[in-house]
Amino acid sequence: MTVLARPHDPSRLARLFVSSVLAFGLVAAAAGAILYIIDNERSSGAAPVATGGGTVDLPAGLVQIRRVDSVAEWKDAMRFKPLLAEALPDGVVDAPALYLQQPDAAGRRAGHVRYVREDGAPGVVLIEQQGTISTEPPVKTAEAAGTRMYLQTITCGTLVIQAQLYFQAGTGALPPESETAATAEAFIAGLRDQC
Repeated sequence: MTVLARPHDPSRLARLFVSSVLAFGLVAAAAGAILYIIDNERSSGAAPVATGGGTVDLPAGLVQIRRVDSVAEWKDAMRFKPLLAEALPDGVVDAPALYLQQPDAAGRRAGHVRYVREDGAPGVVLIEQQGTISTEPPVKTAEAAGTRMYLQTITCGTLVIQAQLYFQAGTGALPPESETAATAEAFIAGLRDQC
């Protein structure tokens, strides 16, 4: 019996050899990439840290706020020291946290002084920036889901301060509005006296 077979064509053997080398190279490159990722990315265990010096392009209505560690850092950025409340409502912890807003397109920025309640919920927020307002608007009140908020903007020398006070229901009922309103008015009057 005779088997008919094509003779080995040297170009066909060359194509087979080249395709084998390319396939091996592809597998070797994939293995190298996996080893690189494991060695350089996963083993570091540290995420890159964002720096606070840059600006971020945000959609309209959003504001970037970053925490600062000291009054000196606040003063370097804002050119004035923050007004820290001398007296706080009951249940608010006297440990202010300082934050700075990213400057807007005109270079204006505001600073935030935040105080939390003993349960960690917001207690008092003071948003401060240089400027003036012609008249002080009346106190605004909002209430929702066991929280009552009072907001008033006041002038303090060359500063404009928006004072926000938050009252939480906590484990019991939300205090009567007359009580929280009196507390808010007394706090804002105390801020005015500090000016």
